[in-house]
Amino acid sequence: MTKTLRSSAMIALIAAALTSCGGGDSGDGNGGDPPREDGGETPQTCGNNACDPGESCGNCAQDCACPAGQTCSGGTCVTDNTPRCGDGTCNTATSENCMSCAEDCGCLADRRCHAESGTCVSNNPLIETLPGTWVSVEPTPGEIITVTVDPTQLSCEEPGQTPGDACVYGFSPYSLVLSGTRLSIVSMGTTLVDGQVLNDGTRVEFDCYVCTPVHGVYEKQ
Repeated sequence: MTKTLRSSAMIALIAAALTSCGGGDSGDGNGGDPPREDGGETPQTCGNNACDPGESCGNCAQDCACPAGQTCSGGTCVTDNTPRCGDGTCNTATSENCMSCAEDCGCLADRRCHAESGTCVSNNPLIETLPGTWVSVEPTPGEIITVTVDPTQLSCEEPGQTPGDACVYGFSPYSLVLSGTRLSIVSMGTTLVDGQVLNDGTRVEFDCYVCTPVHGVYEKQ
């Protein structure tokens, strides 16, 4: 009698242990595993690092993961057309630029990314050298001017002007297009100002053909 009671107690303890470890089926037909993406059962072969028949990205993503650029939908890998950084296309409609996504919107070898605008601009070093305070040598000795440069404006918005490296403001009544070391502006086929940046960007000389006086000379302070 005592032996029978001990055996019954042992069986009860084993059953309780199995139940507490989750050995029972949850009743969802999935062997106690959480539902998969496609709502199906988890195949017994899932987890063997091979996408076997009956497995899909929906019921066994670890074996049947979708390739880059695709997502799982209803157990099938479909192309993800959502614009994103890294998809190989510079999606300006989603505000991608060379600052926010250099991977897709990188600049060419002869260009650099302009931090303020996020656009690719010329590598011309004078774009960094020219801005600042300048003093007139001619025609008004001692006059102080402030020069600014906009590398995103390549033709100074002047009709008929050949695009250059940047637009320079301050040297004359006209904005001047910087092309290499040349400063000029052409309007409707007529050259209004033509000049040159000298001494590594510390001296500028130009002729203004529609100004009085005609010649201008400035030095960097």
